[in-house]
Amino acid sequence: MTPQKYADKLRAFYHGTLIQNMGINVLSAGDGRAHASLKMSTAVAQPTGLFHGGAIISLADTTATSACLAETNPDCEPRADLFPLAIQISSNFLRNTNEGSLNADAEIIHHGRTTMVVNVRVADERGKLVANVVVTLLVPPGVSAQVRE
Repeated sequence: MTPQKYADKLRAFYHGTLIQNMGINVLSAGDGRAHASLKMSTAVAQPTGLFHGGAIISLADTTATSACLAETNPDCEPRADLFPLAIQISSNFLRNTNEGSLNADAEIIHHGRTTMVVNVRVADERGKLVANVVVTLLVPPGVSAQVRE
C-alpha cells in the first residue's frame, strides 16, 4: 500500500478522536516516515494567538505514531494490540507562529524489539523549524516477531 493510501486509512481510523477534532491531517505514512499538517485555528491557539505548545506536541505525537503504525500494522486494522503507544516525548521549541499551517515530518530512527524512536521536525509554511520532537513508543504486543526485528 502506498504511503498516501495508508494515510487515507489512518484518517478513517482517527475519525472522531482528538486527532480529527484538532484538525490534524495525516498526508502520508509508510517506509519508516510520516507527514502531517495542522492549520491555525482558535481550537489550537493559546490566548496570545500563537499555536499552543500542546497542539504542536499532539501534531508531533500523531505523526510519529502514524509512522510506527505503518510498520506495526501494515493493513491499518483497528486493533489496540497493534497500536504503538508513546512512552516518552521530548521537545525543543525554537519559535512559533500565529498563521498558516504547521508541517510535521517524522522518521523512525530506531526500530527495536520493544521500542521505536521517532524524530519529528515541525516547521512553519516557510520551512522554518518550530520544534524538534523525539518520541519513544512501545512496540505493540500483537506485532509478530518478524515485524519486530
